[in-house]
Amino acid sequence: MRTTVYKRAIEKNYNLKTKSARAFYAELNQKYPSLCFTMRGFDEEITTKMGVKECMEHDLLVPYPVLTEKSGEFVAQFKYTVLILGTSTI
Repeated sequence: MRTTVYKRAIEKNYNLKTKSARAFYAELNQKYPSLCFTMRGFDEEITTKMGVKECMEHDLLVPYPVLTEKSGEFVAQFKYTVLILGTSTI
């Protein structure tokens, strides 16, 4: 399965070579500066695919892998938010 959800690696910088990759990266910085994004969030599919490919080659994007379970097994996933305050932990 191919990954379609990515996050920008904020600490990395690289001058992209192709015009389409630079256009994609500029739109990415404008729409999703630090949040995760999906490839469906962009208008031009070809420019997006070319831009993602070049950005992945230079480690400018972090992919979120597709998770699948084995057939017949149970899967559970838990997420929570913790606030660590000076007076207490919530």
